[in-house]
Amino acid sequence: MAEIKIVVARFGFIYVGYVERKGDEVRLTKARTIISWGATKGLEELADGPTSNTKLSAPCPRGVPYFRGVRTLEADQGGWAKVLK
Repeated sequence: MAEIKIVVARFGFIYVGYVERKGDEVRLTKARTIISWGATKGLEELADGPTSNTKLSAPCPRGVPYFRGVRTLEADQGGWAKVLK
């Protein structure tokens, strides 16, 4: 089963969604782009879920196709699941 992760992509894009891996690449389903972190202590602060100031894009209905993530962060499944419906 796919897990929710925060993925930093090239060119500064940051996504959150259900990650599927294929070799060195990841694909995200039920993904959203994190437009503004809304964090005061860095990106890691979002591991537990979005803050009240976090701004997200509309859901990506087709997900984000396979790409090489620069960095993947663990994310609390319950903290993010409610915004990735």
